[in-house]
Amino acid sequence: MKTVTLDIDQWRISDGWFDVSGTWNPVSDQVRALLRATIDDKLQAEDQDPGPPIWFVHPGERHPLWNACDVRLEDGTDVSDDETDSGAVLPADLPLGVHDLIPRDGGPITKLFVTPTAQALPGKCWGWTVQLYSTRSRSSWGQGDLYDLATLAKWANTNGASVISHNPLGDTLPLSTQEPSPYFTSTRKFASLLYLNVEAIPRAREILGSRLDELSNAGRALNGSPLIDRDAIYELKLTALRQVWAVAANSAETREIIGPLGTDPELVDHATFNALAHRFEAGWDRWDRIYSHPRSRSVSSYRESHQDEVDFWIWVQGLLALQHSRAATAGAGLMNDLPVGFSQNGSDSWVDQDCLALDWRIGAPGDEFNPDGQNWGIVPYLPQKLRARAYEPWIRTLRRLMRNTSALRIDHIMGLFRLFLIPEHDEVTGGAYLYQYGTELIDIALMEAVRAGVTLAGEDLGTVESEVRYAMDERRIPGYRVGWFEDSRAADWPYASIGSISTHDLPTLTGLVNGSDAHQREAAGITVDPDDDQRMRSNLERSVLPAGAVANEMSTGDLISSAYRCLADSGSFAVFASLEDACMSDERPNMPGTVDEHPNWRIALPSTIEDLNSTAAPMITEAMTDRAADPAIWNVVESTESGSMDSRH
Repeated sequence: MKTVTLDIDQWRISDGWFDVSGTWNPVSDQVRALLRATIDDKLQAEDQDPGPPIWFVHPGERHPLWNACDVRLEDGTDVSDDETDSGAVLPADLPLGVHDLIPRDGGPITKLFVTPTAQALPGKCWGWTVQLYSTRSRSSWGQGDLYDLATLAKWANTNGASVISHNPLGDTLPLSTQEPSPYFTSTRKFASLLYLNVEAIPRAREILGSRLDELSNAGRALNGSPLIDRDAIYELKLTALRQVWAVAANSAETREIIGPLGTDPELVDHATFNALAHRFEAGWDRWDRIYSHPRSRSVSSYRESHQDEVDFWIWVQGLLALQHSRAATAGAGLMNDLPVGFSQNGSDSWVDQDCLALDWRIGAPGDEFNPDGQNWGIVPYLPQKLRARAYEPWIRTLRRLMRNTSALRIDHIMGLFRLFLIPEHDEVTGGAYLYQYGTELIDIALMEAVRAGVTLAGEDLGTVESEVRYAMDERRIPGYRVGWFEDSRAADWPYASIGSISTHDLPTLTGLVNGSDAHQREAAGITVDPDDDQRMRSNLERSVLPAGAVANEMSTGDLISSAYRCLADSGSFAVFASLEDACMSDERPNMPGTVDEHPNWRIALPSTIEDLNSTAAPMITEAMTDRAADPAIWNVVESTESGSMDSRH
């Protein structure tokens, strides 16, 4: 048998990959040549400079230096001590952060990353996974909003849960047709106005009067549909916001919101993008070419001549930030979600276009669940460009998403180490893995998390290389254990893990057991392999159900109760129950491999927030009774050798 060794070339492109069955898949010469050309093109001209030298160290380490240097901290402070006045030894007491190591002989400045060795994890606890858009209250305008999230957090805390893990809230293109997937947004850093509670906007009632009642009635009428109508919701909320803005733009309340935000360059860029996207009714790939780069003179002139429109979008983000902050302090902690990437024509790609491979898409090769592979439609950063900028775009994203949150879930954490890239218009089979500087990316994520008092977790399902697992274990970053995939009892799962029964991409407990999920897949044109479903049922019985539970046709309620009682005894430090299971929904939020064939990301829960206590939620809560004595335990953190993890809440 021939042994195949993975080879990664100087462009960081692999020559192939092993699939889940262990089969070697070589990358074609054509694909490698195309990707090499893309990388070379980005590194031409002014980009020949490889960027500053980079050095990663841990607190307390003493390192001799090649030549005498000074250290300038991230906040501008110059540090030294008696022992290191010679500049020949790196100070040992440097705080976490990104500092400058400055040679006294005038040589190039090194970016010095002081990162923790590991994070501390909270005590055992439990929480809920929530698709916020699907979780309506009776006062929602067709979908769940940030006030609903606050209500959920308070409800969860009252019933002993410590955290709510919610879907990404990223902003979408400001167009009449709204993107349904929360993992395919215009930006990862700013939130969508779809999540804004309009009736809570300052002076909305005073300004709109009876018009607000009309809009509210129209919004609440959308709750009658089992599917989320984002286009209608967006039109209603944007209409209300425009009408309030027309009167309140220059008011003291509005200027109090806009004032500090107007000096935030990232927010100003995003607001300018939204103003231009609204004008052209398209993403930036369809604008006049003079606006194609955020640093162009034309963009600057447009911003100055349309300041009122730019201020409007700044104001919207200010309102969202205020409501998000309210939700973050309402009860249970919040767990934000960091998607793999963003759309090719959105705000993030416009701002960071110089670091991106815009003619490539991130996806996944075929596996046992998606034999044809997946093209996720999102664009990748080039590792060489990201490193040349000392990871500034990565740090900006992390810092934004760690606001108003107690924990951060990194979706597809393997993407920090390698990404499967597909030429924009090619088939999924014509792709290649581009390897990132994974340990540096994960160290930066951990650094920002520890500094912010946020617990970091990584979604590590599927085919994950041993390097990724090792890096997570070493840093004590928990991965996920999911009942459908596990063949060991939940009680045996490791402490540094997060346990659950399913995910948003997998069947609900009700859907798999009663067979309705299989019918939905068939209706969507997906071939259903009964053996695969039986294997998942068997895994469920091995991990969180009594032997023979499915075959004995236990009632759905008994299955849910039994499964969550077993999950409550998991060895994982945190376990999550899903609101889909609480509502006994047989529809999963997303069906991979489909686009329009299934209403992905548009399915509302069958029960409102007010009715959750009439669902299986109390049964799940009872099962979790002994899981955590203190509902706020997620926010209780301990010190580590890497530094303090004091709570921000």
